[in-house]
Amino acid sequence: MGPVNRKTPLLLALTTLALVGCRLVTGTGDLVVDDGAADGSAADTSASTTTGAATTGAGGAGGQGSSASTGGASATGSTSTGVGGAGGGVANCSEYCAELASQCTGAEAQYDTGPNCADYCPYLADGSDPTADTLACRAKFLPPHAVDCQAAGPGGASQCGDPCTNFCIRAIFICPGSYVDLDACTNFCATLPDTDLGSYAAPSGLDDTLQCRLYYLTREVSAPGVFCASVREDSNNCM
Repeated sequence: MGPVNRKTPLLLALTTLALVGCRLVTGTGDLVVDDGAADGSAADTSASTTTGAATTGAGGAGGQGSSASTGGASATGSTSTGVGGAGGGVANCSEYCAELASQCTGAEAQYDTGPNCADYCPYLADGSDPTADTLACRAKFLPPHAVDCQAAGPGGASQCGDPCTNFCIRAIFICPGSYVDLDACTNFCATLPDTDLGSYAAPSGLDDTLQCRLYYLTREVSAPGVFCASVREDSNNCM
């Protein structure tokens, strides 16, 4: 992944957006990429100082549940339970990309390459909302659950957030100047074919579609400055 400015402000008039977590963070209209604790390690496994007491921590996106804590001398018998994310099988970007590459191949491929998936994954929002634009939501569509490659992919197939919004938030951030603002991008996106991305895969054709623009957006994070011209409304490749 090319260098990412972890504190780059995006001046969106979007104060109600709440992609909160360790990947996409918004609060006052700023969009920040913070890929710090992206491995599901947020579970609290510290020892309790009270014999027999239980502690509870929040697991990472898709993280698994309980883990025993042996603790110190004053914590004999204590346990610590991590509350896993909605995914239940994929806890971090490495596992997500490995499962996607294994399950979704050929016409079902969702990224150009494995490294391309690894570069784009930190831009997926953290959190455990099972219907939002999150890594945890996409994990629901990979083993041990039933596989749905389109829903697990970058567009979410209308299962993990709205594909146009998912695309536009990142397009404006990754390719500044590609669209005037979020509304301009989503309004244009709504005119494109197959905006639910129900058949999304890394495209072999270069049609005037959201699928094509999303493909080039995912590739841009692996080759900064190369593919933004293909992401715009007047794309030089998606025609």
